[in-house]
Amino acid sequence: MANSSPPQRSQLVDNVIWLGASVFLAVIVWITAELNVNPIVDQRLNERFEVEVLVDDDMVVTNQPQSRVFVTLRAQASSFEAPDFLENVWVVADARGITETGQHRLTLEGFVENQGQINVVDISPAQVTIQLERRAERLVQLRPVVITEPPASLAVEIETPDITQILVAGPAERVALIDEAQLQLDLANQRETVELELEPTLISLEVGEITGLAITTDPATIPVSVNIEPRSDVREVRVSPNFVNELPEGYTITSSFAIQPETAFVSGPPDVLENLPSTLSTEPIDLSQYINDFEIQVPLRLPDDELFPITGQQITVSVGIEPIQTSRQFESVALDVIGLREGLTAVLSPTEVGVLVNGPQPVLSTLETGDVQVLVDLNSIAEPGTYSVTPIASASTQIVPENIEVLPPTIDVQVVLASEATEQ
Repeated sequence: MANSSPPQRSQLVDNVIWLGASVFLAVIVWITAELNVNPIVDQRLNERFEVEVLVDDDMVVTNQPQSRVFVTLRAQASSFEAPDFLENVWVVADARGITETGQHRLTLEGFVENQGQINVVDISPAQVTIQLERRAERLVQLRPVVITEPPASLAVEIETPDITQILVAGPAERVALIDEAQLQLDLANQRETVELELEPTLISLEVGEITGLAITTDPATIPVSVNIEPRSDVREVRVSPNFVNELPEGYTITSSFAIQPETAFVSGPPDVLENLPSTLSTEPIDLSQYINDFEIQVPLRLPDDELFPITGQQITVSVGIEPIQTSRQFESVALDVIGLREGLTAVLSPTEVGVLVNGPQPVLSTLETGDVQVLVDLNSIAEPGTYSVTPIASASTQIVPENIEVLPPTIDVQVVLASEATEQ
């Protein structure tokens, strides 16, 4: 029995070695097969990734660095098919530990969380430039400010939370300028109670409004309740111009007519306001004085001595005026020949024409037949023959040629030698 132990131990060792070699060979074969079917590849992702800038608590980034970059990953091809792997990719610019203010150029770093077999191999662009400043924070007073009032017929009551101060943080130099925070209310278009969520506006008495990407407030927004109710002692009425008489004959008001303001606010005892018409007129405007555009300021006419206007004491009325356009036809207007060459004679058919003139009525009403001229220009005719010619008409200097029509539009002209005409 003692002589048989060493050969058995040797055989066992040989078997273990052969088993290990077989497993190793199988793993190599499996890896090779896996890489052939599912190779490792580099892929640039189509999606851009947001850059997260990391800074120490006492520093702040005051510029807008390159915020979205392309990323190239290295992994097995099947890894890119996972539905949620993009959610684990992130890119940072790490400025922690930098205590110097000013510009700094940082190399971007990419990471893939919980995906050990996926690596970031390239980021484009690879660097970003940031502007670092010292961070400061301080409490500033908060107050509501109405920057645009609602109509005067409404009473306004503003309710804000019991917050008199807010915490402002950002670049130390900018934070030091801030004197107060305002909740700015634009109520111009408000007619009823409204609940608002407003961001504080930071104000410096020295430079005005303070803004910037790196400035934050805590809280970021503040609820404001604006109670709006009608006032019993003020009423809004429409305003109408009080035109008297008519424009001179031949003139009309154009679409450029305007009245400003279109409504007015009137104050007085509630019982008087209750019986007030919904529309009030201005003092009279005499149209008979005008033939051109005009603008005039006139008072609002109030029907009761106990009333007085809060707005609209003077109403501006702008009126566009233009002549009425009409037509007038002149019959039997003689034709005048011009440009006939020496030695030639012209016979016109017909010798008189009708003329239709379009234009302002005041001008046409004073136009006489003798003011209308129709010319037959024969400058281009050098030889005897029969020609069709278009006459040229003119009238008052206030009538453009395009608004004059000759009837008929062409005439026949027979041109003969003057000697032949004499013989005939």
